[in-house]
Amino acid sequence: MSIVAAIPESRIHAAIGRLYDAAINPDMLPSAFDHVAEVCGGMGITLFPHDPDETALTYISGAIAEAAAEYLTGWLDRCPRIAYSRRNPIYDRCFWDGEILSKDTISTDPYFRDYAARYDLCLSVIRSTTGLHRSARYIFSSPYSLKAGVPSAEQMRAFEILSGHAVRALQIYRKLDLANPASAALEGLLDQQAHAVVIVNPFGRTVHANRAANALSGRGLSVQNGRLVAATTEGQRALDLLLQQTIWPTGAAPRLTPITLARAPGQRPLLVQAIPLRPTDTGVASGLLRANAGALVLIVDPDKSSPPTSTEALRLIGLTPTEARIAAILGTGVGPEIAAEMLGLSVGTVRNHLKRIFSKFDISRQSQLVELLARLSALSIH
Repeated sequence: MSIVAAIPESRIHAAIGRLYDAAINPDMLPSAFDHVAEVCGGMGITLFPHDPDETALTYISGAIAEAAAEYLTGWLDRCPRIAYSRRNPIYDRCFWDGEILSKDTISTDPYFRDYAARYDLCLSVIRSTTGLHRSARYIFSSPYSLKAGVPSAEQMRAFEILSGHAVRALQIYRKLDLANPASAALEGLLDQQAHAVVIVNPFGRTVHANRAANALSGRGLSVQNGRLVAATTEGQRALDLLLQQTIWPTGAAPRLTPITLARAPGQRPLLVQAIPLRPTDTGVASGLLRANAGALVLIVDPDKSSPPTSTEALRLIGLTPTEARIAAILGTGVGPEIAAEMLGLSVGTVRNHLKRIFSKFDISRQSQLVELLARLSALSIH
């Protein structure tokens, strides 16, 4: 291991305080996690379940989001670290790659040679824990850059201390969140909808499918083993690509129209659109998704129902009735002054609602709201 200066105890104590502050204010969790990585010299933090069928908790630092997206969608099953832990389960302790993998594996395995090197990743420090959700194993880790080299003993000590507190802070958050009725409220809201709605986590696994979505089984789309399954191979490829581009955008032009999924002869194709979800302190989706990324999938069966209006679709995503009405108008490109006049509200009220709408959708410009409305309105195309 490399040698670095001692990490001041004051920095470690400050990071611990931020973690427990975040336990009761979940909006602070991302910055608290990233601060752990900063104190320990890492590039960021990833938190994900060892088994992708688990859906309760996921976090990925923005600085390593692109690398993590490729890892979760293409390298998870080829990662030598995961392969080792499946053969030799590791529970509730910290370690780094050099403790479980040979030098030959680290220098020659395609995971390190092709994938990790491309993103300037070297090795990772990891805490494996079963204390977050049922008996599932979760991996809380921080990768180091090639420039930083192997984590030092001092960095390992800091990570062991801070990752343990991170797990305890998450346990507190989970207990508080489970006591919050938001999850049950959202499930009840979705089940009341006539249109099929599915929420998926960053792995593309279903977190919740409403009654209308479950009723589609055998009619072109179904939920099998926690995944959305299309009736045809071509449809499955299109569906997987839609989810990947929605959850893990890589700078490509956004999809503005839904995909169609072919069905049995005599049945019109299903229309499917995916909209990115980000949890916020005000969005009801945060209570159900419990993740830093995911998607809300809207499915329209032209043989059964008419598509949702923009206002209905916006309420499905988590806006209040007033916010949905304002967003539907501003999403056409008109200014807040015109929206205020149309709704009989003050311009200040409209602007305040617009700030909350931006926060819920994790956007910052009206043009992005217009783009979102274009996606929703595309569902009205038959």
